[in-house]
Amino acid sequence: VILISFHKDVLREFRNLSPDMELWYLMHTITNEKLQECIENGNGVAFEAKLALRDLDAIQNIHNNNLTAACWTVDTPEVLNAMLEHGVKYITTNAIIPE
Repeated sequence: VILISFHKDVLREFRNLSPDMELWYLMHTITNEKLQECIENGNGVAFEAKLALRDLDAIQNIHNNNLTAACWTVDTPEVLNAMLEHGVKYITTNAIIPE
């Protein structure tokens, strides 16, 4: 089971209920505060790919903190390539077809 949520309090509660459950913190933008929450609670990081394109260093910051990166919604080859080049492990799409 992988539980994902935009709400850190929900993730904290699930961490208390199930210490081994895989949890992912959804965020539109990557901030140091949200990354710190992920570190403290043992969460993965899932972010909105189009917004992350504005600050690709933020994705590197995920890796620098030994967190796993995931993103949504990648529907163009350009965004797909950028996410792959920056080491994003999980990608959500509606319609991408690799060239």
